[in-house]
Amino acid sequence: MTTKSNEKRRDKETKEQRNKETEELRNKETKEQRNKETEEQKNGENERQKNGETEKRKDKRTEKQRNRETKKQ
Repeated sequence: MTTKSNEKRRDKETKEQRNKETEELRNKETKEQRNKETEEQKNGENERQKNGETEKRKDKRTEKQRNRETKKQ
């Protein structure tokens, strides 16, 4: 009788431990996924900012060129 109750108790503890480990793993994966998405989002924003600055520089250059051409005429 005691052996069976001990087995049941062990099985229950093992199951609880597995559930706990699974939950921790799931939480870790979710956290990593969120971090990855946040990092990708930051990289995208940085890239857009760089592109915007590049466009501004191009605009300034062309404006300077236009001014030079106007002065020449």
